[in-house]
Amino acid sequence: MFKLINFNRALTDEARGLEKYGNALASLSLSSPIHLTLLPDHEDLKALAALYEKVLFEGQILPICYIPDDHYVTDETIFKSPALISQIDAHLDRLVPAGEQVALFMAKPNPYLYGWLLQLKRKVHFKRETQKYLKQIIHKGIFHRHISTKDTPSVIEAFPALRIPLGYIAGSKKDIKLAYTTLKTQGVEKIMAKPIKESLGRGIKTLHSVADIHALPKGVYAIEEKLALDTNSFGMEANCAIGYHEQKAFAHWTQLIDGTTYVGAVYPFEGSEAVKNDIANQSAIFLEFAKTHGMKNDGGIDFLIANDKAYLIDNNLGRLTATHSSIFFQQNHAINRPFSTFAIKNHQYSVDEVWEILQKADVAFDKTTKTGVFPYAYMKGETRKFIAFHDSSTTAYEMGLKVQSLFD
Repeated sequence: MFKLINFNRALTDEARGLEKYGNALASLSLSSPIHLTLLPDHEDLKALAALYEKVLFEGQILPICYIPDDHYVTDETIFKSPALISQIDAHLDRLVPAGEQVALFMAKPNPYLYGWLLQLKRKVHFKRETQKYLKQIIHKGIFHRHISTKDTPSVIEAFPALRIPLGYIAGSKKDIKLAYTTLKTQGVEKIMAKPIKESLGRGIKTLHSVADIHALPKGVYAIEEKLALDTNSFGMEANCAIGYHEQKAFAHWTQLIDGTTYVGAVYPFEGSEAVKNDIANQSAIFLEFAKTHGMKNDGGIDFLIANDKAYLIDNNLGRLTATHSSIFFQQNHAINRPFSTFAIKNHQYSVDEVWEILQKADVAFDKTTKTGVFPYAYMKGETRKFIAFHDSSTTAYEMGLKVQSLFD
């Protein structure tokens, strides 16, 4: 099936302060000479696409339709431009083999996206999730009872095999305080507040006392037990994330966490057989729950590991996770190879300068050996994601540390 690749932004992402071009850059991980990718018209995006063509596709041209960079969400630009819709139609007429269907690969849904898709001459197949699912299921609020109605079970309690930390959902400062004191009376020693609709660790705060509640920004939180976690082989808090793709679990990885913030990933996940089986069982149960409630597109879930037991602590449904694009890159260019993803602090280099530095350090990705580092979603001054491939997850992680030191 022909792919129309549009790793777009949601309308709410700008207010959340998410990088404008992050998803667009990551979409190149799925691009190929036989599919069409939509990208904002930006010189740095064009430079990264050129590097993909040179290094990964032996000079073959990637079919890309560049969208004028007029809005934070490119779908808005397309929707408002009949000329752009005609241009996309022309690309599809030229590229799609006779009789082949076209499927949309997107990052996040938004009304503008569906609006312009329905204006195309050619039918594009996509799966549209209901507003009920998008509003009620794809956040951390499903895991706990609300403190104001604590006798009413959460939807997830119908699945007792899902192991979840103790906690309550609360919005007002009064309810947050009540949730905090209730957990204390239940014997919970350490408590944290997690915004239910944030991701990548944004906004998570440890509550050392009731006084800390007053400093929390306005919002709805999961007031939750802070587990005493195991330590993994990378010296970090043990965890496992699972990505769902086409309604299946398609990858398990370890998230690299600095404090509470996601900074990268290591694939594959490594843990005891007991933990792996525990995670697989809980993941299968949650996937069936999600599909029953309307899941049609990609997403994922996160586990923390304490005393060799996995605790389900987050769901990332309704969108691609931060690591989906890494898995797509691996499947396209280094199938089954262990990898680590990471970012660099000093990112004032152009992507061509970055590639030259990697080459001089003899760590640039080699397509033949499927070893080395590639700036798969890098943009000067903004997104700076790299992926390192090696013989094991440990050596890939070590290669990532080496590259980070090159840019300190």
